[in-house]
Amino acid sequence: MELTSRLHAFLWTLSGANNCNTYLIRSEKNILIDPGHAAHFDHVRRQLKDLELTEQDIDLIICTHAHPDHMEAVTLFQDTPALFAIHAAEWRLVREMAAYLRTAMDVEPQRFEPDFFLEEGDLTLGDIRLKVYHTPGHAPGAVTLLWPESRALFTGDLIF
Repeated sequence: MELTSRLHAFLWTLSGANNCNTYLIRSEKNILIDPGHAAHFDHVRRQLKDLELTEQDIDLIICTHAHPDHMEAVTLFQDTPALFAIHAAEWRLVREMAAYLRTAMDVEPQRFEPDFFLEEGDLTLGDIRLKVYHTPGHAPGAVTLLWPESRALFTGDLIF
């Protein structure tokens, strides 16, 4: 769903399975926010294809927090040029829960180490400037992203 010419929402509408909404900021650099579960990534892949994009066209993946329904599909980008960013407190949680993730969800955190950690303040990629706010509560390292240019706020699960 096109929200603006440079912002697309890939909304999760199936109530029988847990997943999250995914967002694409499209510009000279493409940013994917919260890719969701790997098993449910086809709905994002189809919508990317409708925009004539593939996983290879994503430059940065940002996860608002490390719960699997927001982050697991990062594993699908391991052979792409996409960078991956998350807050350091969330990555500590992932590392502490690695054994559980391996056993319960067949997720291997070593397959998708972050390229950098999100910190409160400004984040610039190409011509996109985001403001990062550390908003713990739902998760210790949860972040909220503000894109002032489009008046868009990406809250993850801070607000249900």
